Amino acid sequence: MQSKQNGDPKKDDKQVLNRQTNAAKLTKREKEVMILVCHERTTRQIAYELRLSPHTVETYRKSLIIKTGSVSIAGVIMYAFRNKYVAQALVFLLHDFMVEYAGALAV
Repeated sequence: MQSKQNGDPKKDDKQVLNRQTNAAKLTKREKEVMILVCHERTTRQIAYELRLSPHTVETYRKSLIIKTGSVSIAGVIMYAFRNKYVAQALVFLLHDFMVEYAGALAV
């Protein structure tokens, strides 16, 4: 079956393999940034939460685009869903939700 992108199924298989290989090479910090991107955090918000400069966060975002074989940050988000990083993102979201309501209940 030929690919819609370049017509060479062998080349497409290599691209998928490269994405999987690169995924194994994501650093802990890159994974954290990716999860926060999935939470719709801005560069400034991510920088604040991880105690980094916005420039450093942008560097991580660019690295994620390259390592996941994406062309935009939307591709990184799709990659995160496909590779089950979203489950980790949901745990963080649940944590944020609980902290927010615990604070509201304590008042």
